Amino acid sequence: MKEFTKVVKFEDIKNAIGGNDEIIEKEWNGCVVEIKPHISMLEVMAFVDDVVRLCFIEDALQYTPEILDYAIRASVIRYYTNVELSGDFSERYEFVCWNNLADAVIECIDCRQYGELLAAIDSKIKSIEQKNINTFAIKTNDVMDRFEKVSGLISSLFEGVGEGDITELINNLSALNVSEDKLVEAVVNKQSED
Repeated sequence: MKEFTKVVKFEDIKNAIGGNDEIIEKEWNGCVVEIKPHISMLEVMAFVDDVVRLCFIEDALQYTPEILDYAIRASVIRYYTNVELSGDFSERYEFVCWNNLADAVIECIDCRQYGELLAAIDSKIKSIEQKNINTFAIKTNDVMDRFEKVSGLISSLFEGVGEGDITELINNLSALNVSEDKLVEAVVNKQSED
């Protein structure tokens, strides 16, 4: 196999293409919004985590897809712009979903990176859903195993006892005229003896 004749250093390539630190200024509804076309790897990871975390409630057991669009749009604004999202959830939801700021930002950001973000979010959601399914299956199997053990214990407890034996026991107990108070007293006395 043929070897390379020359090695191009990473620094040379980086200097040739420039950095990813440019900022785009875009006027939106009378405000100048600063937009980063790219975000760092750490920001990508945080973006994906934030979106996915917002879509799951109750310790990541219940997926709420109706939050997904809001979560993505809010994260686009948070990570790619200098716009501060504040206020309560209801106010942020209305601001993020009922204007075109996120759309204006998406037009300015690297579409490949944005596509990768959406794919990572989808992949992570599916992974959590599969984990939840597996956890539920394990718990269900555990409950079934316990029921089988209890069933076995009950079966062994009444082994050799027939229907006639139970009828006779009930008849004998009712013939004794045992009151509930006397029965409780007898149990308490027996426990105190032991």
